[in-house]
Amino acid sequence: MKRLIIFASVVWLLLSAFCSCKQMPDAPLVPSTIDFTSLSFEGALHAALWKRQFVFVEAYKSDCADCRILHQQAYGDTTVGYLYNKYFISVKVDVETPQGRIIAKRYEINNYPTLLYLSDEGYILQRVVGAKTAEEMINLSKSAIHRFGAYHNIPEPETDI
Repeated sequence: MKRLIIFASVVWLLLSAFCSCKQMPDAPLVPSTIDFTSLSFEGALHAALWKRQFVFVEAYKSDCADCRILHQQAYGDTTVGYLYNKYFISVKVDVETPQGRIIAKRYEINNYPTLLYLSDEGYILQRVVGAKTAEEMINLSKSAIHRFGAYHNIPEPETDI
């Protein structure tokens, strides 16, 4: 009987200690938003070549209303974040900076936001202008991957993402 009381006490102490510990919140497996790189544009192209990915470029201006809409509607979506982080090196280009003006001239960017899907060599695979919804961003990324991914042996994204 003594052993049973001691055993029950030990179990009770262990359970109460376990339950009173603060649980750390589960970290998400993938970032919930697009992870824009801090690399330069040329650095992003080199990273894409090395990682066998594409480059996604958002060309914007600071006073662009559609750019803000794009950030609010599409970039916060977890599926958008997953696809773009897995298949693209993402770069934001402020066309009001010296480097941004060079890129805008190189790719003939005149409207904002302009979304460019580039090969790892900097060739335009797809160009889109204006704010897009999360669903449109998902379809655009899948289209670029589908049309040009076979060249790099990049598997197509799952359809049920």
